[in-house]
Amino acid sequence: MNARRGLAAICAVLLGAASPAASAQPAHAQRQASGLLFHYGLVPSEMVLSHPQSHAERRMHPADARKDRSHLALAIFDAASGEPIARAEVMVHITRAGGASTTKALEPMDIAAKPSFGAFVPVGAPGVHEIRFEVRRPGVAGAESAEFEHRIAGPKRL
Repeated sequence: MNARRGLAAICAVLLGAASPAASAQPAHAQRQASGLLFHYGLVPSEMVLSHPQSHAERRMHPADARKDRSHLALAIFDAASGEPIARAEVMVHITRAGGASTTKALEPMDIAAKPSFGAFVPVGAPGVHEIRFEVRRPGVAGAESAEFEHRIAGPKRL
């Protein structure tokens, strides 16, 4: 299925961005909702910032590349056909339990020659983060959405 091959390629690229020296770890999840397959990954920005300036991931969203953020990448596929969704307006809403809420537009980008969407987002503080994606596609009435829960453990206590 195209969606599975696309997911495998995207996860390989996202997880391949990890440097053994980095203390934070990348994360990814998938879910089917609203007739779409949502596959997202979060890579701590220090992993992306460790790449040379000429690297594609450094050039994707240069203004937002800060150490207090994570790079979020989202690949979306039609659940029935497995075809990737390339034309859409995508928003992400992130709420940290007991904390701030952020809404951000995701920019179109390619990962492993597959269409996807991404941005740097303020996810990195320990706690539970609710991540909700909203997708608006030409010719489709209303928004299609999916929600995820992302947990980040605090420092280990001795």
